[in-house]
Amino acid sequence: MSEEWRNVFQRLEEQVSGLQRTIVSTQTGFPVRENLLPEALSVFPVETPVLNRLARLMGSGTAVSWRELTGFTRVSGVFYAEGGTPNAITSAYVPQSAAYKLMGRTFGVTGFARAAGANFADQLVTERNNAVIGLKQDIEDAIINADGSGDSFEGLIEQIDAGNGSFVNPIGGALAIDDLGEALRECHDRGYQVNYMLVNALQAEQINNLILAAGTHSVTVIRSEQGMMAGQGRVTHLIDPITGYAVEIIPHRNLTAGTILGIPEKLPAPVQGRQGQNGLWWDVLLDYTEVEIGITGDTMKYFLKTYATMPFPARRGAFKLTGIS
Repeated sequence: MSEEWRNVFQRLEEQVSGLQRTIVSTQTGFPVRENLLPEALSVFPVETPVLNRLARLMGSGTAVSWRELTGFTRVSGVFYAEGGTPNAITSAYVPQSAAYKLMGRTFGVTGFARAAGANFADQLVTERNNAVIGLKQDIEDAIINADGSGDSFEGLIEQIDAGNGSFVNPIGGALAIDDLGEALRECHDRGYQVNYMLVNALQAEQINNLILAAGTHSVTVIRSEQGMMAGQGRVTHLIDPITGYAVEIIPHRNLTAGTILGIPEKLPAPVQGRQGQNGLWWDVLLDYTEVEIGITGDTMKYFLKTYATMPFPARRGAFKLTGIS
């Protein structure tokens, strides 16, 4: 089957999964389970920039597995004599996996709230949307900061580590443009292209000031009868000095001040796996699903859940700068 047809069938599977609403009940005719993927995809709070941009793949089993290429073993040189046999080359792999994690929240709505809002706003819909937003914000925080304890889910800070082949630089002082240039160069030498950098608001301001102070820039002044607004501009991308690629700078509320993360989204073509060149994605076993728990007093309780994980085969091409003052 060609790659083009395989992609078509994958898209169809994802669309069917998004539209399908499953009813599972121990009470005759009473629906207690509903797929909320359409609602979840329509709610993109600004606090979840990484979760919003992660590629989504449908999963199976209990974990995602892949083989991480760590290098080649070469025997002697590439040249050989006529009539002879070329020297050997072998690949070195390390098996990796990411287990699916159960993530969820409970929420509820009272009968009085539903009755009071029946004529102008469905309170259940409001509470459901708020629960989806809150769950996505919690998942976003885990994507950045989860340290592998408890449920063993590892976020980006934990996975981008020297032990995993990533470039890590404990700066221990003021940030310089050369620090970013060195990190991008190290990732390039590993065969990767950093697509975006995650920064705290403080580091976003520092990068802005460093870039604007490094060369000429325009000053914009807007005048009106009420007053005047002026500004020098905001740096949203940093040009990779090696490749010329415009690396997006994303300020992130969940990232602690003093740390900058460089994230590659693709694998180099020679090391791509069965997932293609995807180097970082959100692998979903169960989409956002609502389950009715039952009635407690005058409150109907609901269970919002999803089963997913975050494979990161491209972490060898990521960087982490820490200790920035």
